[in-house]
Amino acid sequence: MVKSNKKYQFYSIVILLILMFITTIYCVYSIVTSDSNVTHAQLDNSIESKNLSNQQDKKTDLYAVSYAMNSKKILGDLGEDEKNNLILQIEKDNLEELIDINYRGTLYDLWLYIKLCEELEMQPKYGDEISKILEKLWNNEGFYKAYKDETIKQPAPSFLLSTKMALDIYESINIPIPSLDVTKNWVKGVFKSVEADSNYDFISKGSFLVLINEIDILISDENILPKEKYEVLKGELVSLFEDSEDSVEKFKVGLQINELYNDEIIILETENIKDYLYNIQLPNGAFPMFGKGQPDILSTSISLSIMNDLSIEILNKDALITYLDQVVQSGLTSGINKN
Repeated sequence: MVKSNKKYQFYSIVILLILMFITTIYCVYSIVTSDSNVTHAQLDNSIESKNLSNQQDKKTDLYAVSYAMNSKKILGDLGEDEKNNLILQIEKDNLEELIDINYRGTLYDLWLYIKLCEELEMQPKYGDEISKILEKLWNNEGFYKAYKDETIKQPAPSFLLSTKMALDIYESINIPIPSLDVTKNWVKGVFKSVEADSNYDFISKGSFLVLINEIDILISDENILPKEKYEVLKGELVSLFEDSEDSVEKFKVGLQINELYNDEIIILETENIKDYLYNIQLPNGAFPMFGKGQPDILSTSISLSIMNDLSIEILNKDALITYLDQVVQSGLTSGINKN
């Protein structure tokens, strides 16, 4: 398949991976769609109870800072002074303050740290320590767990996200990825599982395929899964897209599927998407989770990414920038989830 444009790759992969990580909590390996009964408050409670990103007792909330920073970058509001201040803050935190091996957000936090370093054009520290953490998360079937005590008695696609994160980290810290042949065989098996399962919705199946392709690109000079393998799924993806309710997640995955195929197999009607996003945008310029409720930094980040990709004008920028500045400041001090 087509390799992602380097300029676009970080942001699109970020959105996909976090979508997969959060929604997996609710339905094991089926992603939440817009007609779900899960509320914004329930999502917040789930994140806290599962310790998805255990930043409450850390100096820097990697989750908040990462998505606010990317949002500001889309708006053209990320200046050099602000970047330099972020670099100084990240460099002050030691690895133990940023990452906790005993919590369920271990790999997620590591990945956010690495990607934040890349975005700030700073060299990640602690390469050897990070490599040792990844070794503890490795399973000899060919995948990586999200945290040390995660059970492996889950459907194989559940580990696509954590495996992709681990491989991203290895590449970023310039350490060779171990046991590549084992991972290649595992990926082939997961693809067969996803291909054969007719119970997925569009967001689930589309996201899994994008993850598989991104893993394939990372571990292979030549794709281990030829283009023909994906071609047979085109019709099913189009049908699933047409049958699904509108949501930010649906539109984002549609964009990613078109990038994967290097073809507009998913028809994205820009005017309809614009109307949807304008309708859910809040007075402070941010966007809520699942199209309603309180401002949410992840949903805001996804929404701005979609608008940028489709050249949709972003409204209420001044209020939005104020919101993003507040998120960054909170994330750099007490953490966005602190009271």
